[in-house]
Amino acid sequence: KRAVGPAAAAQARGPSWQERAGPPGAMEPNATRAFRRRSSDELAEKYSAIADDDSQAKEKREVAILMVSAEQCLNDQGDVDGAQDQATKAYDAYVKSGDLSAQADAMRLIIHAQRLRADLATYGGGSGAENKAAEIVDAAEKKVRETLKRFKDAGNKRGVGAMTLSLAELMDDKRKFEDPDELRHLHQTVSEARALFKEVGDKKMEGLALLLLTSTLYRRHQRDEAFLETEAALACFRAAGDKKGESKALHLLSYAYMVRNELEDAIRYAQEALALFREEGMRFFEAFELSVMAEYYLSQRRGRDALPLAEDALELFGEIGFAKGWSAHCYEAMVQAHIYRGEERKALSTAKEAVDQFQEQNDRRSVAVAWRSVVSSHMVAGEMDEALKAAEEACSATQDIGDARGEAFAHLDIALVHLSAGSLDLAVDQANEALEIFVSSKDRMGEAIALNRLNEVNLARYDDAAVVQISTEQRAIFQELEDKSRAASVQLTIAGIDSMEGRHDDAMALAEESLEWFQEVKDKEGEGRAYNFMAQFHADNEEYEAAVEKAKEMRECHREFGDLSLEARACAVLAEYHMQFDHPADAVRAAREALTLAKRAMDKREIVTYNLLVSTAQLDFIAKEQGAAVGKGIEKALRPAREALTVSKAITRGKNSLMAQSLLQIATVQSMCARSNEAMSSAREALEIFEAVGDKSAQADALIVVAEVHYMVGQQEKALENASRCLELADPRMDGRTVKRAQDLIEKVKGKPRL
Repeated sequence: KRAVGPAAAAQARGPSWQERAGPPGAMEPNATRAFRRRSSDELAEKYSAIADDDSQAKEKREVAILMVSAEQCLNDQGDVDGAQDQATKAYDAYVKSGDLSAQADAMRLIIHAQRLRADLATYGGGSGAENKAAEIVDAAEKKVRETLKRFKDAGNKRGVGAMTLSLAELMDDKRKFEDPDELRHLHQTVSEARALFKEVGDKKMEGLALLLLTSTLYRRHQRDEAFLETEAALACFRAAGDKKGESKALHLLSYAYMVRNELEDAIRYAQEALALFREEGMRFFEAFELSVMAEYYLSQRRGRDALPLAEDALELFGEIGFAKGWSAHCYEAMVQAHIYRGEERKALSTAKEAVDQFQEQNDRRSVAVAWRSVVSSHMVAGEMDEALKAAEEACSATQDIGDARGEAFAHLDIALVHLSAGSLDLAVDQANEALEIFVSSKDRMGEAIALNRLNEVNLARYDDAAVVQISTEQRAIFQELEDKSRAASVQLTIAGIDSMEGRHDDAMALAEESLEWFQEVKDKEGEGRAYNFMAQFHADNEEYEAAVEKAKEMRECHREFGDLSLEARACAVLAEYHMQFDHPADAVRAAREALTLAKRAMDKREIVTYNLLVSTAQLDFIAKEQGAAVGKGIEKALRPAREALTVSKAITRGKNSLMAQSLLQIATVQSMCARSNEAMSSAREALEIFEAVGDKSAQADALIVVAEVHYMVGQQEKALENASRCLELADPRMDGRTVKRAQDLIEKVKGKPRL
């Protein structure tokens, strides 16, 4: 027997840390990657002025033209060969003329070209791709160190700073994982470069150093420091009159606000960055900013706002032509936006369109990304067989390009499909495949992710000891990585198990410590999760007022976080507590607030869910009424259930579980007003759908309603038959209420036959 009620069990089995919408650190690779791999120093304006200056010597003007051409090759065409050739010619000319400052600029252009070359080698994949990329980076590093020595010998501090910054950038390129020691070294190196630029008064180069320093601080979970350095970078570029640098700093400032859960300010600064990117003709960054804005909205499940941005980004990346991989991420965002909007058919057709397009282009890495979107689309529609086929295609695609980390994530997708289908042993096999890859590559974050999938299986098996053991391992990894937010999240899982096994003091102590960790890193979504645990803890211990207080704090956190869906869920939790403690009027109000928020979020699935909650709360309220008020109450319960059915029909191509849940709720309401024939028809239709999707728990729910309707019209044998079938399918650990209803009905039929 579980020590406490289903609420604490739900907490322990709640969303895993890496599936949470926020904080938006999950989007960091896309949000800052362009600055680390695609950014040049934006020197074209400086050297164009020299090339156009008739007072300059002919040779100097010609070399300046080479610099402009090199940067155009890199930024506008993705032509690394052309960029490196032109920059090398310019560098040799500057060495001959003795212009040390220009030598530093030319060498950095050469290194930028090499970094992009390594990135493209990795992207292309195939046998030895990573080794080839590493060789390119090593050769670039050797060249930088040789040049650095020359600048040191010459006492040229700007040149030393430029090469130190290049070393930091290459160090960042070589760093595969979030190792705290490596990040500290990177932080120190880029700080040295920044100090040198500050000393010589080069605001532009100081700003470039600050851009890398800022993204490094984010990966070290130092958000407040990163925010200050972002503002400093913006000030540097504005002081230098560098519009292109200013646009990049504005982008990072928008990200800084997003990390602080201030979406409106994040979008405002992103729009400023976007306008400058357009004004300066930086088409790649224009498309990039559109895609990041879409990610911002998706992080808060705002699919309606994200979709047009992702579509515009996709179109622009297509026009650019050389931005490999980014189109796949745009399609991925579009699919997710459709899912959040409840447009599952459109999500699937968009994902398949992406697969077809990238296969035609022979872009194998993008094919792998697109197959993962197909997996998501099938899973949300409950089409597990199709989801499994797509996940296996994704795995095969990653193996073809030699992407070990991508292959590991594909194995985790396959594991999730098996888990969702109830094939737990197969899920464990796939999760272990992923874990082995992560361990062999010393990817600690990957290890934690694979362990999380194994833990989901342990939760499904009710193996609490294994859950605690793995959660403890995960917590140790996150503490090693200095990631308090994720450490706090897995600690809540441990607290959930402690609570269910009666270790209440231990559970609350862990939850309070998790809350402190979330607050330290300003993770409002995580803070809300901690309050959710505390609320459920109090509810399970019959402490109504304390439960409601914590649930309200949970709602306030999610409101501050700006996620309408999470705020709606907090309202739903409040409604459940009000029903649990016999406050039906308050339950109806809270359920309606949840529904209102879901409609604002344009999330069709949640609109269905909260319509059903309103209907259920209304039924509880009816139980307190008498006379004519009952009839009015029945209609108030029936109306949202019917709306739920209408909305659920628009979600997928065929019948789905939400349709069945709506039908079952309609049947429940109809049975309460003695409309037995209609109730039976609705319940049987729901049962057929649940049987088709293989949901045994839901079948049990439908069977007890069928049994109760049979009993209501005097068909005791059929009532007994369906109640017995219900008990065969129900899981007492999760379906306690359904089991009790079936047992009570069987007792009525056997012990007190109805005439």
